[in-house]
Amino acid sequence: MGLLSSWNRIKAVIKEGNEYFYQVWSSGTQYSQSKKLQLILENPAALFLILMLCDLYSMGEYKLYREGSEEPEDSHDLLDFLNDPNPMQTKEQFAWDYMFWRKLGCANLYLDSKILKGSDNMGYWLSGDCIEWPDWFDRNKNTLFVSRASVRELMQKQLVYKTDSQTLPFRYENLKQFHDISNGIKGWFTSPSRVDAIYKIINNSDAALDSKNINIRFSGKYIVAGKHDAKDINSLPMGEGEKKDIETKMLGKRSVHAMKSMVDIKRFVERSDVMKNIDESYLDDAMKIGQMFKVPQDVIGNLTKGSTYENQEMARASLASYCLQPDSEDFCQGILDHFGITGYTLKYSFDHLPFVQAFEKDRSEVKKNLAKAFLDMVNAGADQQQTADYLGLDIDSFGPRNESQTTTEETKIRKLA
Repeated sequence: MGLLSSWNRIKAVIKEGNEYFYQVWSSGTQYSQSKKLQLILENPAALFLILMLCDLYSMGEYKLYREGSEEPEDSHDLLDFLNDPNPMQTKEQFAWDYMFWRKLGCANLYLDSKILKGSDNMGYWLSGDCIEWPDWFDRNKNTLFVSRASVRELMQKQLVYKTDSQTLPFRYENLKQFHDISNGIKGWFTSPSRVDAIYKIINNSDAALDSKNINIRFSGKYIVAGKHDAKDINSLPMGEGEKKDIETKMLGKRSVHAMKSMVDIKRFVERSDVMKNIDESYLDDAMKIGQMFKVPQDVIGNLTKGSTYENQEMARASLASYCLQPDSEDFCQGILDHFGITGYTLKYSFDHLPFVQAFEKDRSEVKKNLAKAFLDMVNAGADQQQTADYLGLDIDSFGPRNESQTTTEETKIRKLA
């Protein structure tokens, strides 16, 4: 009976250990939004990358185009709302928050109305942990809403936004979600987060910083030892008085010190390359975190390693084009859909910013080379339309060719340059 009782106790400990391991593992890989927020805010490498994305994104501006028009609208109720989204934020702060919450996994936008009333509309980005979702949403997270009735039922479901000072009930139709990763993976109302995938990298980065901090503190400390042989009975160990005398002399301003016996001086941290390796490890972690957020390695390198001004501008332009533009298009289409606006296209543009000119220079060179290639091929006898198609030029009408003067189409092509 004693053996059986001991075995039961062992099994109970193993079970408890497994449950503890699962709790630790799951809490480390499936962060709540508040834990993700804390994790990002406390790590310099991750925070630098997300702040860089948010800062650049907040510099953009909204442009609304009527279908078939190349000129943006001067005024519209939608532009009034986007430029003054709520009484607590400017349009830049509102845009900044969108990118920040999105990169944590999902940006939840509360809109007080589906009827566009210009500056009378209000929109707030909600903290995900403050949204209370009824069990109905969990049961139907993978439900296919295939009928109008089922969609109407979904839109009328009530949620609650609860903070320390407020309890705000609202319908699902007043919530617009923008998921960083598709909401078709874990359920319609939530999505995986990139932060869950990089939590170990962030923790390693934190550990590297802690290690550097310890090394720096100990690099200024020294061990001063006397010459004492434990086998020599005539050699006495260093006494307290002698220790204090040596410490006083070592911390003094004199350059020459007379000692009764030779002393040995060593640093606590002997290897000079330790902190350099830690710095390299930190930058490597920043690169890995950046890759997860779709930031190219050369962009991180150009923005962190003191590259030329032109290369930094190119890096920012690349970031806007490849990382921020797709997210902006998702937001613009989502806003149009929420308010039921048709016949218009909403764009979030970075063209007015100085760093975009770095791209414009390259575009101009490309157009110039295409124009020259077109003229060379046509002058050699190639068909104009086939040449334009081959070079990817959007031209579908050509004037008659006249050898004595430049053709209309050649004029168009030269203008491209």
